[in-house]
Amino acid sequence: MIGEDILTELGVLGTFAPLIAFLLGVAQAMFPYIPFFVLAGTNGLLFGFTFGLLISFSGALVGALVSFWLSRTWLQKWILNKFGQKYEKQIDEFSSEHGFKTVLIVRLIPVVPLPLINVLAGVSKIKFSHFTLASAIGKLPFAITYTIIGNEMAKYKDNQIVLTIIITLAVAIYLLIQYRKKKNQKEKEEKEGADDHHQEGNS
Repeated sequence: MIGEDILTELGVLGTFAPLIAFLLGVAQAMFPYIPFFVLAGTNGLLFGFTFGLLISFSGALVGALVSFWLSRTWLQKWILNKFGQKYEKQIDEFSSEHGFKTVLIVRLIPVVPLPLINVLAGVSKIKFSHFTLASAIGKLPFAITYTIIGNEMAKYKDNQIVLTIIITLAVAIYLLIQYRKKKNQKEKEEKEGADDHHQEGNS
């Protein structure tokens, strides 16, 4: 298998590869520097389905819980001052009696950036246990799917170049989408600021 060959070539690092993969998953859940499907797929490629899924799922969940805890303890005041007004509706939804369902839905249908979910839920009144369970259920289907894809890719040693191209294109598309989102958001904020300034001038 490709994964076994890679671990063999890594030598001593191969011993620590699962821990490194887990820590990368934790970091990705807090700061999405690369798409989750790349990490989960790579884990399936390197470690097989069962162990790869365990690493992908646990890393993503622990990262979400760490972000939640930091937001609820050390960073709550700063987050509310910076994002409270902009995301007031989402915070209220997380704080309501339907907080569990709200977190679960936005996990399964990510209309809000996933790291932002952790932060907003942390400053809301949702119970930690509800957030944990909803996040676990919501993350599991994606972790399973992406790990399976990576594990299946490992069976085709002759397709390493194709796999590399697919991953590169996927990352490029992801980065392009994120760039467009940020650009559209900036243009929207600039337009709203100009409209507000225009209204103040007419009053």
